[in-house]
Amino acid sequence: MAVAAGEEKLSRRGFLAMAAAGAAAGAVVTAGAGIASASEKSAPADKAGSAASAATSSAAADSAATTSQVRTIFRSNPDWLGEAPAMPTEFADEQTADIVVVGCGHSGAACARKAAELGKNVIVIEQQSNDDTFMVLGQAIGHINSQWQANQGVPTYDVAEFVHNWQLHCANRAQGKLVHDFAVNGGQALDDLVAVCPADAQPMAQAWPAPDGWQHKIGEFCSYPAAASFGGNINAAMAAQRQAIVDAGGQVIYDMSAYRLIGDATTGITGVVGKDTDGKFHKYNATEAVVLAAGDFSGDKAMFADLCQEVAEVNVAQEQLAGQGWSGQGQKMGLWAGAAMEIGPRAAMGGNFGLPMSGMVGTPVLRVNKYGKRYGDEFFAGGVTAGISGARQPSGMIYDVWDSNFAAYMSKNPLEHFNPEATDEAIAKIQEQMDQAYANGADGLEVQVQRGPAYTGPDTPAYLYGADTVEQLAEYMGLDEEAQKTFVEEFNRYNELCAEGEDEDFGKDPTFMIALNNPPYFAYGNTPNTNDIMCALSGLFVTGEQQVVAADTFEPIKGLYATGNCSGGRFPLQYTAPMNGASIGFALAGGYSLGLYLGNK
Repeated sequence: MAVAAGEEKLSRRGFLAMAAAGAAAGAVVTAGAGIASASEKSAPADKAGSAASAATSSAAADSAATTSQVRTIFRSNPDWLGEAPAMPTEFADEQTADIVVVGCGHSGAACARKAAELGKNVIVIEQQSNDDTFMVLGQAIGHINSQWQANQGVPTYDVAEFVHNWQLHCANRAQGKLVHDFAVNGGQALDDLVAVCPADAQPMAQAWPAPDGWQHKIGEFCSYPAAASFGGNINAAMAAQRQAIVDAGGQVIYDMSAYRLIGDATTGITGVVGKDTDGKFHKYNATEAVVLAAGDFSGDKAMFADLCQEVAEVNVAQEQLAGQGWSGQGQKMGLWAGAAMEIGPRAAMGGNFGLPMSGMVGTPVLRVNKYGKRYGDEFFAGGVTAGISGARQPSGMIYDVWDSNFAAYMSKNPLEHFNPEATDEAIAKIQEQMDQAYANGADGLEVQVQRGPAYTGPDTPAYLYGADTVEQLAEYMGLDEEAQKTFVEEFNRYNELCAEGEDEDFGKDPTFMIALNNPPYFAYGNTPNTNDIMCALSGLFVTGEQQVVAADTFEPIKGLYATGNCSGGRFPLQYTAPMNGASIGFALAGGYSLGLYLGNK
């Protein structure tokens, strides 16, 4: 992603370490890699051979209005936005293309490739170097209806149902056409990526085959299996995707930072200014479109806290938080030009939901707070959304509680983010931990929690306890006397509701009301993971065609588009995960859809 003028670029070593930690934590984050600085003294001429001299002067018409002249969605410019940098007066070189894409991560690369394959002259500027340090984050790509899935016997799913399900998660705040295009084009986007991947970088199907008790739809909510999991091979897969851009006739310029847009919301956007590592400026003119695919803004603490207000308010006891993402340069460039930011509330991946993160995370087990009290439907709309209530509990521990029949939860679990796959190996591993915890009595089993690289809380272990009675389990959990009494009452109440087949307290779907009557009983306690943040999932306000709109009027800005984590309209309320890899899947499909649109325009 891009770095603003004067801002220190993240070192490759630090970036790799951060990404490795994220992979270890199972983090799935859209990488929107985008703009940076270059070692090249001059960029090659574009396909038409239109490279200007090394000292091209800027014409007066190229000077876009600064934020002091173009009103943004903010009444006054916050400190994190500031004023647009001045337009350079000299350029090391100048190139022209039909489409200029800022960022070559999941969304930018898919957009550039598809547009180039459809005959457009495409230039991509990318901050990272074209070597083995190039890194994208995430592992799984969620989607539906790919040929890759069909070859493995995965059913075809209804597009209208997919869109409706997504909007239920988002309270109808998502841009419906973006969700529709995700459903319609996500499968083809994945197939195209798989087609160019080397044999040793092919994905595996995550959460497939489905366990016997799994149902595609329970109540009003659906889940979708078989995300394409690339694991550690995601970087090799994306290297192949970038090569496919070049093979289609496009150009990828590495080590180039996006500095500012050329034009504004009134006159339209006609290009991008890039800046290399030597501090020289490069002009990239776009005759048809500039696409911002520069990632998220969670790396800018002030911007993140200001825009993702729910995260800041939930984490009241923490220092100012940030994610493991980018500095928001793509969004800032749009705002400097007079674009609108997505209307709040604005989502992040992590930060506003809290789960104990036990081995049973993502399953509909009983959950209580530090007072032993059950506090909500443990599986409303899936594990992530159900965790919203966990982030709103009194400061301290929350607990997952289950019994020896734990596999019954895993077999019915929706196949979405955080789901533990109900394989023999996974079940055996959890059983082994349960046996050790039970044998250790009051000492329990220390479980080191895997955290994301942006986690700011204490690095303390969590504990799993096992006991023959619920009263003994309450003692092991360390609850005070009053909380122990409450916990036993809540435990028994929960079993009564399960026997009745109706959750009269919180309305949990009867499918997930599985009684805890098979001792030993187990509890895993941990502080909520609210301060473990992957990235921001909010961006510039866009139309269904991903065209950025102006702050004053919400009218489309001529020539300016945003996709991936630079774009809003995808996760407008919170992280929505009816499948594994939803974020990267949406980014890949969004980029592909935009490339298809621009390529046929």
